[in-house]
Amino acid sequence: MSSTIAANGDTTIPADGTGDFAEVNLRGLSAVERGMPTSGRDYQPISSYGMLADCHTAALVSTEGSIDWLCLPHYDSPAVFCRMLDPDAGHWSLRPTGDFQAHRRYLPGSLVLETTFTTSTGSVRLTDALAFAAGQRGHDLGLEAPHQLLRS
Repeated sequence: MSSTIAANGDTTIPADGTGDFAEVNLRGLSAVERGMPTSGRDYQPISSYGMLADCHTAALVSTEGSIDWLCLPHYDSPAVFCRMLDPDAGHWSLRPTGDFQAHRRYLPGSLVLETTFTTSTGSVRLTDALAFAAGQRGHDLGLEAPHQLLRS
């Protein structure tokens, strides 16, 4: 399916797959709300996501090592990655190229997400977090957050 993005952010897309076109604003709308067919699409269930947060924004990381949702620098900012709404939209994926199994956990007392990928030849650990300013504790948590996504 092709689409055209206008300077004002509106996008012309096939509305119902029959060749009719409609002009809609895609910001914040799901595929269903946009009138796009969803059968056969590769959507992850919400339960497959871990959340990263810095008190200003949040990112959602799939069990497959893909950041599929992130708005920066604030929750109400435009999405940088939004594959949750459209499998062809932006994402950042770090994972093995072949078959793998994934196990993940939050590091104790933190919002640092650790994913371990295991393949037939070994394993690798991916660590994801949104950065806080150094030394923040208690009610200061999130103040002056640097708005950085960290992956290692």
